[in-house]
Amino acid sequence: MLEQEDLKQIEIIINSALDSKLTEKLEPIKQELADIRVELKIISQRLDSIGKA
Repeated sequence: MLEQEDLKQIEIIINSALDSKLTEKLEPIKQELADIRVELKIISQRLDSIGKA
């Protein structure tokens, strides 16, 4: 039967793997959001210049 320390080590390994997988899945989303922020900034600048004209 597994000891308490063994269970803790298994939990650490599983959590580490899940964190790694989550980070891997979130990275493209973060990049896409960064791109959208840039586009929104450009749109905002264009609207400001139109508003001044």
